[in-house]
Amino acid sequence: MPASGDRKITSRNKIPTTTAVKPVRPPTETPEEDSI
Repeated sequence: MPASGDRKITSRNKIPTTTAVKPVRPPTETPEEDSI
């Protein structure tokens, strides 16, 4: 069971990392985040 929890944490950590890098790359998403 501990393996399932560890796997979820790694998957969740990988998703936010890619999402944070994606909005920073495109100039269209940068101003939108700044407005929020």
